[in-house]
Amino acid sequence: MKKQEILKVKKAVSVILINKEKQFLFHLRDNKKNIPFPNFWSFISGGVEENETLEEALKREVKEEIGCNIKNPIFVGILNIDNFGTLTYIYKAKINKKINEMNLTEGQKIKFFSYNDGINLKLPEILRDFLIKNKDKILAEFKE
Repeated sequence: MKKQEILKVKKAVSVILINKEKQFLFHLRDNKKNIPFPNFWSFISGGVEENETLEEALKREVKEEIGCNIKNPIFVGILNIDNFGTLTYIYKAKINKKINEMNLTEGQKIKFFSYNDGINLKLPEILRDFLIKNKDKILAEFKE
């Protein structure tokens, strides 16, 4: 019997942060050739570390990248980014901060956009497709 190599799937998390005006916080990724989707708009995201839950990873990434805390993230869906061997778990959460109250530590800039303006940004196609397919779930009101 041949030994089969088991490919370990990398896990990542991403969060659609939504303010009171129902605008989404988009993140312009660095323009570095060694990262996925350089110079594209996306959401705050990052890898899940060993022994870390998805929610812990999500909260850590938001804290690391923009210096904010989030509560009660809601799962939206999964993106399978085959080219990078990564499963990305996408959540949504409320954010009650203005851009000038955030401390961006990764990427070029962050900015709020409406849903319609957001889907017309320079996004990875897989993310744009996800936003369109899951529009109702993403725009649904949060339960308090």
